[in-house]
This record gives sequence, structure tokens and C-alpha cells, in this order.
Amino acid sequence: MHTLESTSILWLSRTEQAPPAPPLVTDLVGYESLLQLIQRERLDRLEGDFLEIGCFLGGGTAKLAALAERAGKQVWVIDVFDPGFDQTRNTGGERMADLYSRFLDCRSQADVFRHITKPWADRIRLIQQDSMKARLPEGTRLAFAFVDGNHDPEWIRSDFHLVWKHLAAGGWAGFHDYAGDLPQVTDTLNSLLTENSAEIDRVERIKDKWVLLIRKGVQKTEWKKL
Repeated sequence: MHTLESTSILWLSRTEQAPPAPPLVTDLVGYESLLQLIQRERLDRLEGDFLEIGCFLGGGTAKLAALAERAGKQVWVIDVFDPGFDQTRNTGGERMADLYSRFLDCRSQADVFRHITKPWADRIRLIQQDSMKARLPEGTRLAFAFVDGNHDPEWIRSDFHLVWKHLAAGGWAGFHDYAGDLPQVTDTLNSLLTENSAEIDRVERIKDKWVLLIRKGVQKTEWKKL
């Protein structure tokens, strides 16, 4: 997990009005790189909505929702909103739950999220649930998805399959903490790449953001010889 030197989120207590742009401290991934991919690959024009599994403070969600608004799409967000839920440890021995709680500094994750995403609330479809139990409505198609949820291999596999089921051909899925300080994430994603290689036609990395990007192959019609 990337962390930024937080000027803290005390600014939330100083105003009830949502900021015009998400403060840096609320986007720990750096969604600008993801937005560049979406626009480069014209995913804003591809059939399907956007999905985010694991939103934390909502800065990335807000940026994604702003683009979705311009593209006429929705952003599906799945998060349990329990900072203590993820008990996995990084290579330094720190639990993700402790990192999240320390960053929040006794503030409510849900309250911060609502505050930051308020200007785009009509574009966000929130599913407040453990992603392993969450389901998207039948027929939901996704042009882009980003996963940064529970870092336990069991959840990573479940999140991957949820995304892959709904991802449109030609759509992209991103996964955070690849080749970072959570080796179980890297190992699990590498296995999933191998297992689903027949349906994957491109793989990219944003190394400085610990992001793995996977494109679902465009299905080709097979013509039978007469």
C-alpha cells in the first residue's frame, strides 16, 4: 500500500462543503494514471460502467466518477467500510488494518468517503458489503474495473472472478499492490494470469504505482469450413 505524508484529514472538520477537487491525501493510488489509460484506450466510449472494489477515502472514486459523468456512465463501488477488516500483513509485518486505522486517525471512513464524493453522488452506485459476498445486477457490463480491496489471496481470487465475469471484451481491469510489499498479492495475480491466459490479450504495469493492468481479449468469430 502506498502511503502519502498526510497533512492529516483534519480539514474535514473545518468545512461541511465538499472540496472542488479531491485532496491528494484521499487518493493513495494516484488515479491520474488510471484515467490516462481509460482515455487512451477509449474505455469511456466502450459499452459498460466503471467498478471499484475498495475505495478507502474516496479520492480515486471521485476522479473516476467525474470522468463517468462526462461519459454518461455509472461507477459501482464495493467496500465493507470497516478499516479493521483486512488482517493481511506486509513485508514489514504491519497489518493493513492498522495502517488504515492510523491513517483515518479516529475518523469514519464512510463519512470521509461521502464528503469527498458528494458532488458526484448521483453517478455512484454503492454496495456496502464484503466483496466476497457482493454481487452486481445481472446484465451489468464493465468497461473498466480497479481492485484494491482485501489483500488476502482468497479475496483477490474472488474479486478477480467478479470483475472478469462482468468485464466487456476489450475492457481493462487494474489491480493494486502488484510487485509491492504484499507478495501474496503478486503471487495470486500471477497465478490468475496463467489460469486465464486464453482470455487475456494485453498486460501492462504502472511500476511506480504498484498497479497491474489486464485487458480482456476481444472475442473473435470462428468460421467453420464448409
